Amino acid sequence: ESANHLYSFIKNNKFNWNQLEQYGTFLRRIDTCYDRPHKSIDKVTNNTFLEATLKHLKRVFPNNNLEYRRNRSGELINVGHRTSAKYYRVYLKGECLRFEFEHKDRKTLNLYDHFLKTKQFRKLEQRISYEFWKQTQHLFSYSQETEKVEWLAQRLRPFQTRNSLGDSGTAINIHYIQQCSMKKLQKQDLIRLFQLLAYLKLLDGYKTANLRSKFRQYKFPIREF
Repeated sequence: ESANHLYSFIKNNKFNWNQLEQYGTFLRRIDTCYDRPHKSIDKVTNNTFLEATLKHLKRVFPNNNLEYRRNRSGELINVGHRTSAKYYRVYLKGECLRFEFEHKDRKTLNLYDHFLKTKQFRKLEQRISYEFWKQTQHLFSYSQETEKVEWLAQRLRPFQTRNSLGDSGTAINIHYIQQCSMKKLQKQDLIRLFQLLAYLKLLDGYKTANLRSKFRQYKFPIREF
């Protein structure tokens, strides 16, 4: 909370970050977290998710330093050394699952420091969020217990779809839809259909020469679309 208060003072010109330079002060780390509250419709308990997550991380990242322990609040999983540039924790915080990322990469922290000094707060917040989403996606993109990380897929899917279409040169011009008399939701559904068709063309099994019927069936992880 103290860090949030200090940042609020800096944004509102109540504190000058540059004044700290005379004391040799510099950023040592940035902590970012997301609290996923337990929902009454959840089919998976927080403890079950943590146990499954530990197995998943051991299988996918066997060389990572993983630690599993219990504290007063419950179970806790650490990924990486506390002194490493990227240290991640998942633990219970009241009724929530907290996903917490400690970022200590010197090059990135220097960039954050530059944004603070030049008051580029929007760029600072965007970059901090980007680093958090990137590390979380790296660890949980193929989690077997997707119910507790659905927020990650919801947050990243629009960017993944947009980036993959743009990079592959398969973008579809849909400006004419704005001139149609369809309702907004109908337009959104149609755009999503176009995005799906463009995405399918990127799959390895998509070969028009092999299509012999009016119907095609493709299987792919929905989280990747």
